[in-house]
Amino acid sequence: MLKIGDFSKLSRISIRMLRYYEKHNLLKPCHVDEESGYRFYAHEQIFEAAKIRFLKEAGFSVAMMEEIMRQYDSPKQIQRYFQIRRKELEEEQQKISNTLIRLERAQLLLDKEDTFMDYTVEVKQMRGVYAATLRTVIPAYEREDLVWKRMYSIFEEKHLNVTFAQPQHARAYFYDEGFKEKDVDVEIAIEAVGCYEDVEDIQFRQLKDEAVASVTFTGDYSQISEVCMAITMWIKENGYELDGANFCIYHKGWGQCDNPEEFVTEICFPIRK
Repeated sequence: MLKIGDFSKLSRISIRMLRYYEKHNLLKPCHVDEESGYRFYAHEQIFEAAKIRFLKEAGFSVAMMEEIMRQYDSPKQIQRYFQIRRKELEEEQQKISNTLIRLERAQLLLDKEDTFMDYTVEVKQMRGVYAATLRTVIPAYEREDLVWKRMYSIFEEKHLNVTFAQPQHARAYFYDEGFKEKDVDVEIAIEAVGCYEDVEDIQFRQLKDEAVASVTFTGDYSQISEVCMAITMWIKENGYELDGANFCIYHKGWGQCDNPEEFVTEICFPIRK
């Protein structure tokens, strides 16, 4: 048997953590001296300790490690835990990447406050088209994909044979009174050719004509804040007021290419004098 200090050196797990794992029934000593309270570990427990150390380094919680160690003889179950953890790490990685992009944009804005001047604001009379629409509430602006997936799943499930206008410029309308960090009221729309009956959550209707202040830009969506700044200053300088739900037109997005740097998006704010 090995004393706890020796086992700590060999396993490369601190004595403090060994006691913590014992408390949580994760790695218990094989013997505890009743008189002295000294803890001893079997040499073979070094393999169990190695598994625990690797799981900890992979970011698993103690509760999750306990579950994994209990089912270590079931490779399929273990793979499931690893797949879940991999997905968590990929999501964290994406969040970090997005944060780095925002950091760069923030630095650019602080270095050059007139960055928004790089965008050209136009007044357009936006034609009201006949469209397939779906309105719902999503967790956040970044989860707009949920609405599109829902629409296309209904098309597929109901075998809807809808002819869409070409080029297929999809829109997304945002109806909340102000910017929201969660529970966003959004409606997506795709121009359709012909007339169709409503199906489940999909409503076919005529969108209204409206005058808008619009900016079209190329690249990822991290530019939207600067675009909104440009529109804000343009509205002030030209004596307009906002008049209704703002919307985006995706001239080129995920459906047409995989590179966000090639996206072409038009941000529109309805206006009136």
